[in-house]
Amino acid sequence: MMPVARGASNSPLLQDDFTQDTSLNSSLWQINGPVGSLVGPDDAGVNQILLAPAFSPAGMTIAQINGSQEYGTIESIADFTPPFTVTGIVEGIISNGHTFGLAISTQDASTGVLVYGNVNSTNCSSLGNCGDPNTCGNPANPSIPPNQCYYGLDVKVGQAGKWSHVAKLYLTPSVNVTYTLQISVNAAGDAQYSASQAGQVLGQGTAQVGTGPFYVIMEQVEGSPVAKPGPNEAIWLSVAVAPTATVISTTATSGPSPFPSGFPTFGWILIVSSSYFS
Repeated sequence: MMPVARGASNSPLLQDDFTQDTSLNSSLWQINGPVGSLVGPDDAGVNQILLAPAFSPAGMTIAQINGSQEYGTIESIADFTPPFTVTGIVEGIISNGHTFGLAISTQDASTGVLVYGNVNSTNCSSLGNCGDPNTCGNPANPSIPPNQCYYGLDVKVGQAGKWSHVAKLYLTPSVNVTYTLQISVNAAGDAQYSASQAGQVLGQGTAQVGTGPFYVIMEQVEGSPVAKPGPNEAIWLSVAVAPTATVISTTATSGPSPFPSGFPTFGWILIVSSSYFS
């Protein structure tokens, strides 16, 4: 784990290997900080819950959000001005909502990008672009109203104070799979976001978000439960912010290290969330 550094141009702006930590580094992160407390409710939470991250060689586990309309966040102490790239590596273990999310946001939460995951394959009803038809839809989960899809790796973009769902990056994510979430913003304020697994990009897109500065947030959120509230557990391996905007490529490599070769390290706001999706 390395502290925030603003020196040499090639030095990471933020880098935290949670597999090496024994507690949350208070020089890098704060729980339920002012920015995350504004972003979280926009992702459907109403009741703010105090996250209690647990650390092991596997990484940082977050598992506190398990009731209706709940949210909790971990946000960077520092903010970051483009160009930068934020990379977060996370695995969902139990999912009944937005089990994990990674975001960048301006101080007033008016602008940013959130990449988040509901990795429960039954949290969807029959809909053409929602998940696996073998597991989604009535009667697979008759408690879900028609034409609703909570399952998947998704993106919200905040512009002019409104956070809107803009893309479903990947239809069929799973628990116990490690995903790399990345957000890159260039000096002109153009953002590129992606989700990948084992070096293969699963989905990506672009948005104009301006030049910030931006905080990095991890969140876990439960909005309106599909059937009833349930547990959510995510393990974060690492988050990093690099001082350049990197074009996302399918040639990115992955490996056992939480900072795979070929991935830059950048500053973000990580958001880990649970079950609501609008």
